[in-house]
Amino acid sequence: MAAPGPASLQRRLQSSQDARHRQAVLVRKLQAKVLQYRTRCRELEQQLEAGAGCLPGRWEATEALEKALLQVKEEQQRYKEEAFPPTRYPGCSRQGGKTCQW
Repeated sequence: MAAPGPASLQRRLQSSQDARHRQAVLVRKLQAKVLQYRTRCRELEQQLEAGAGCLPGRWEATEALEKALLQVKEEQQRYKEEAFPPTRYPGCSRQGGKTCQW
């Protein structure tokens, strides 16, 4: 079997770089969201300590954060699949706990 040509390697490299960029953007968004939730949490804790009553929107915020985290995990999985497709590397499998030996 012939080695992949330069154009093929260039496409794979570009695809990998694009996937990494998308992942980095997603991580930055998630970090900003986490910071936003921390700030909101501090505000709510202060209200609670001051006796301001219940914590409105707490569950909605938790669900949104969990959804953002799930998106990051999905993007990481897509990146792994795009950058290192198991069918292109004989002997490598992500199933059954096997890892690639480089």
